[in-house]
Amino acid sequence: MPDLKPFVAKAAAGEALNREDARAAFEIIMSGEATPSQIGGFLMALRVCMAKPSMKSSVPSGRCGHAC
Repeated sequence: MPDLKPFVAKAAAGEALNREDARAAFEIIMSGEATPSQIGGFLMALRVCMAKPSMKSSVPSGRCGHAC
C-alpha cells in the first residue's frame, strides 16, 4: 500500500516536491489510499510551504507540478 507520509514530511520540512513526487502523492490521494488526516496534513504542508517567501519566487505561478 503506497504511503503519503513521506510526501507530507517532505512538504512540511519545506522541501520542494519534484514532478514525480507530486504525481505520486496525488495518485495516492485520488486512489482513495490516503486517510483524511493524511490528505489534510499534506494540503496544509503545501499551503505553509507555498506561503514562505523563498518558495514563492521559485514556484511557477498557478502550477502544482513542482508542488512546494
